[in-house]
Amino acid sequence: MAQNFPTSPSNGDTFTVNGVVFVYNSTKGVWAKQGTTIPPLVTGHVLPDTSLTYDLGSADKKFRDLYLDGNTLNIGNQTIRADANGVIVTGRVAAGSLELGTGGSINAQLTTLDFTNTTVNFSGASISGLDDTVQDEVDFHLNKNNSGGTTIISDGEILSWNATSGLQGTGDYEWIAPTSTSSTVTLSQQGTLSITTGTARWYAPANITIPKITARLAGTATGSTVAVVKVDGVTEKTITIASGSSLQADTTGFTMTDGEYITIDLTSVGTTPGTGLTVQFIYSYT
Repeated sequence: MAQNFPTSPSNGDTFTVNGVVFVYNSTKGVWAKQGTTIPPLVTGHVLPDTSLTYDLGSADKKFRDLYLDGNTLNIGNQTIRADANGVIVTGRVAAGSLELGTGGSINAQLTTLDFTNTTVNFSGASISGLDDTVQDEVDFHLNKNNSGGTTIISDGEILSWNATSGLQGTGDYEWIAPTSTSSTVTLSQQGTLSITTGTARWYAPANITIPKITARLAGTATGSTVAVVKVDGVTEKTITIASGSSLQADTTGFTMTDGEYITIDLTSVGTTPGTGLTVQFIYSYT
């Protein structure tokens, strides 16, 4: 589009067209675009004239920082975006190493974590919420580093971690390494808890001993959460998770004969119910 420049300009006069500044050179008798090291302000979308042709920067000419809002960054067919809780990545993330800073966490709800042939170091951290059954034929080796060296957690041993003292066996969270002769089964109530007479049954596959029951809440309650474990409709154990706590275990043990069944009643859920109750039974054949 033709532009009408001022008539009878003097040397050094300026004229702006669509954001571009021109300076009049009386020696040459022309309006020349003003040279500047400052790029013009962008007032619209920045688009190349063709796709997959141009780069932004180069191997030896790099931009320093890139400032973006929390909206989506598209990379190929995958996206990266941010919300109030952090950065969200779609698809698979491949990395040679993953390091979490102080206060970091991995939230793996409804997610499979594959650590095949991998060493996972939780030094100085904690493992919590291992509510579900560990699949058969999986070796779960837990090492606890301390000033005296590395302690190997043996099969069947309880690993717990206390963030203050760092001592085994004193923590709020614990995991029992499965033994070759023991198995686990878990009964659960998802979502916000309510007083319930349990109807879901688990039948003993043979004569078994149950040495430990562990009840966990995904979200804690205000007030006590009481789970009553029944065998063939008769109360066998009562497990009370205290207000504000997420875990309670019973290690007094009991036996079941082949074909007997377990149900769980919730007789109290507190004044503000918790969420996501799981009750795990460890059993071995007698």
